[in-house]
Amino acid sequence: MRMRAKWVAATLVLALTGCQGTGNSPTFTNPNEVERDKLAETPAGEEVELGNYAFLNRNCDGVAFRMDLLDEPKTGSTRIERSVWAVPDKTTFGNNSCAGEIVASKKLIYVPAKGFTGKDTLTVRVEHRGYVATDNFTVEVF
Repeated sequence: MRMRAKWVAATLVLALTGCQGTGNSPTFTNPNEVERDKLAETPAGEEVELGNYAFLNRNCDGVAFRMDLLDEPKTGSTRIERSVWAVPDKTTFGNNSCAGEIVASKKLIYVPAKGFTGKDTLTVRVEHRGYVATDNFTVEVF
């Protein structure tokens, strides 16, 4: 039996207000493509987590997916780390509530170049079997 996966952006973004907020968690019932613009800020010399991404199947298990940088930052660098993510309360798939499940995920980390202040941009794309999301990040380094 083939299981359909659902894409969940467990994106934590350090917003311009300085507070952490939860990103969008779209539910796809058909293959779809989503593109979003995201803002983040970080003090010079300090890395920032831009996103924590996961795909879930019907049983609320994390499934493997691709994560690629489409556009590298101009002045800083990035790295992708394996991680875990706690599914928030309002995430459901069919009749199953995935709330509270801990699933495998991938974090996107931005590291500003030494001495750099200003804006940097990058684009990341995540994909699993036709479910695609592209995030365009602008990072303000102050």
